[in-house]
Amino acid sequence: MQRFKRDLNLCFSIFKWNFSDSALFQRAAAARFRINRRKIFHKVMGAGLLVFTNQVQRLFALKKGATDWRLEMSEENTPQKERFLREVEQQLLRKELDAKLLEDGLIHIRWKEKPLCSVDRDGIVRFRPADITGPEVDRQLRTVIQAAGQVKEYMRIFERAPALKAVGLEDTYKVLADFGDAVLAGQLGKKGARFVTWEWDFDRQGVHVGHYFMENYEAAKKDFAVRAGLVESQRLFSDEQLAVIRDACEFALEDDATLSYAEEKQLQSVQEQIELLLPQEEQEQRSTMEQTM
Repeated sequence: MQRFKRDLNLCFSIFKWNFSDSALFQRAAAARFRINRRKIFHKVMGAGLLVFTNQVQRLFALKKGATDWRLEMSEENTPQKERFLREVEQQLLRKELDAKLLEDGLIHIRWKEKPLCSVDRDGIVRFRPADITGPEVDRQLRTVIQAAGQVKEYMRIFERAPALKAVGLEDTYKVLADFGDAVLAGQLGKKGARFVTWEWDFDRQGVHVGHYFMENYEAAKKDFAVRAGLVESQRLFSDEQLAVIRDACEFALEDDATLSYAEEKQLQSVQEQIELLLPQEEQEQRSTMEQTM
């Protein structure tokens, strides 16, 4: 009886070991299958993605006739971008900044023979904080940013603006804005953009009383707003008037001891806002006067 029990336990142990080994084998086999299936899936998907990417590249290359579709995509709209860069360059040169469009597709700007910033084909201004060494350099940087923004604005309008049709007027002008009896027109030439405002004749077949602003886009916009009745002329201040208001704010901040903290902050805000509006020539003249005093 004892021998029978011992043999029975041995058989049970052997059966249990075989069963466990079989279960482990099944789990291991299942795990290997899942791993292999994952590897196969990744290989198939990777191959498919590679084939799809290559097909897209070939599609662009065939469509554009390019050897490198990425290069072709980046060079789409090149004529418009180059005109934009040339226009920005001319505007900056008029502001007496050393601006040069180089082969890398960037306008490099220098101030007093030192690097200031660069402008790319999208109108983005890049600079190193280490190059902005004082208030005067900061003003020049703001001048570049404003000029690039203005040029980007009106060049986009030029691209979709219709030709100005008026009796006795050459058809090289384009309608940039038209409201009421006033029209803001522009002309692109070798020397850059030129702006003018007119009033329509009664039958809108011709124009009269032209105000010519040459390359001064901001002044042309203000004049158009007044002539079109969009802004009251009394709300607009000349540069000379703005300079007087700025100086009055500075005098009050320095000599009026009765000002409250809130009044001082408001006057400083007005000063800063006027500084952004005044042309570069007015700011440089004021800086020179401060240095000589």
